Amino acid sequence: MNRKQLFEFEDFHWFPNWIRVSTTNLLAVLQRFLGIKEILLDLIIDLKNMNNIDQIIDIGSGSGGVMISVVDELNSRTKTKKVKLLLTDLYPNEKVVNEINNQNNPYIEYNREKLDAENLYQTPKGLKTLINCFHHINPKKAAKLLKSCQENNEIILIYEMGTHFLPFIVWLLILPLSLAVNFISALILTPFCKPLTFGQLIFTYLIPIIPVCYAWDGQASLARIYSERDIKSLLIGLEKSSYNWMIKPGISKNGKKLGYCIIGYPLASGDH
Repeated sequence: MNRKQLFEFEDFHWFPNWIRVSTTNLLAVLQRFLGIKEILLDLIIDLKNMNNIDQIIDIGSGSGGVMISVVDELNSRTKTKKVKLLLTDLYPNEKVVNEINNQNNPYIEYNREKLDAENLYQTPKGLKTLINCFHHINPKKAAKLLKSCQENNEIILIYEMGTHFLPFIVWLLILPLSLAVNFISALILTPFCKPLTFGQLIFTYLIPIIPVCYAWDGQASLARIYSERDIKSLLIGLEKSSYNWMIKPGISKNGKKLGYCIIGYPLASGDH
């Protein structure tokens, strides 16, 4: 595989939850600036038009991410049946869970129990989404996840806002510069975080633990992203006439390619 199994701080169970939430808050701001919401909204509307989707189960939701605003926008455009969003995570943060659930939005809920992406057999029916987190899953688990969706005739949307395009040796050579850029971007993005806590300000500008973790995780994720060739190898053996897999670029509002998506969905009886 082109992908490299590097570590990210947020993958470790011992990694403090408050730092994990702070770094995912930064990622949420970056996604907002890049227009990821609009990309996902278009993709989900297309899937909703093709299938009878009334619930989305988001895997690896972190601090809530972009899917909350996607579903809010989707429901604001829908006059008939609204879509419910169930957020899940391997390490759900109790404070984040309470903040989201206490907003009393009837269409959005954060699951309090931890959910491993490998165990999708136990999740409710609905569109499964993995937004900028598929690279965290090792190849064995990733293949199992894709297989479980197909075997259960589930619809899945995987989106990564980065792409694997650099040879690993080039990644290594530019690593010092890339880490510096990510570190500085954390300083710039922090004031736009919601909610912005006193702790995040302290450990960003006075004791810069958060920018260091954000810088490394952001750069490591680029080496961990699955290339198109990697994805095709994960899908070997899943060719089935009643189920379809697509790999295609994400298209931003201005028509430019931004990242890629993997879409899997069962075909209607007349489509195969």
